[in-house]
Amino acid sequence: MEPIGKIDKKSKVRKTRKPNKVSKKRNNKYRSTIAFFEKNNKWPSPTAKDPKELPLGQWIVRIRYLRNHFPERLPEKIIELVDRIDADKLQKSTEQWENNYYKLKDFVKNEKRWPLPGSPNPEENKLYNWCTTQKSVRNGILQGRLSDERIQMLDAIGFQWNKNRKKRSWNESFNMVKKYYLHNGRWPSHATDSEETRLAKWCSKMRAYKNGTDKTGKLTSLQIKKLTDLGFEWELTVTSNGRTEEQLNRIWFGRYTEFCDFITTYKRYPSTTSEEERALYSWWMRMAHLRRKGKLNNDRILLLNSIGFKWGRGNNE
Repeated sequence: MEPIGKIDKKSKVRKTRKPNKVSKKRNNKYRSTIAFFEKNNKWPSPTAKDPKELPLGQWIVRIRYLRNHFPERLPEKIIELVDRIDADKLQKSTEQWENNYYKLKDFVKNEKRWPLPGSPNPEENKLYNWCTTQKSVRNGILQGRLSDERIQMLDAIGFQWNKNRKKRSWNESFNMVKKYYLHNGRWPSHATDSEETRLAKWCSKMRAYKNGTDKTGKLTSLQIKKLTDLGFEWELTVTSNGRTEEQLNRIWFGRYTEFCDFITTYKRYPSTTSEEERALYSWWMRMAHLRRKGKLNNDRILLLNSIGFKWGRGNNE
């Protein structure tokens, strides 16, 4: 029998081993996230303007991906944290939707009409934008899902879906972008105005068609010439779309979050077969294109690698 007090070398190593850098960093993020919630009564957002909140929000996105795909890599407390955040997020989303629904119902009952854009009443503008979002989600323009129960609730108050929004021809869109550019001195950007956002998306698609990051369409030489003659900037820059670097970062992380949510939900990557997936597919291809050209910064490459990002449609890249 060994003398009392003698410690096995292997046991001693296990007991005195210090947490590795990954565990230490994760624990710091965990504590910071809890502290942020206790102070602000909300969870950090991956698209926040606050430089202290932003990295915590991005960390939650990465941890959620691991929680859904590789839970064995995470300690129980981290899994519980993600589950709590998601439960709170779902509850808050449900409450917000119901609140907007009943506001809309009261508005229609009192005003005998539907909300209109450009109203001097900010509450009416909010309701109009909310109605637009419901239509976009159901029609596959925005990512998400509108449950049958919610569709029935909206149908019950005579909600106008306007499913058959007229699809513009290339020349119609070009002329509208030309008019916007000549009037404002800049290209349309993603904004609260739905029409400007629609034009901005068209411009982005034209760039993607030309540089080959979107294979769903192709520009003719005449179309390229018309845009070039107008002074169209084919390379997306801060000055060409009227957005600051901070705004571009928020947009990027917003798309990154959508992409993570998509592959987590559907257990696959987006394709071009579905209208609602094409935007995410184009973003996926664009990230791969920018990396090949050396135009994607290392922080974003590391962030994408952390979710097992495929740098191409196959597994060989």
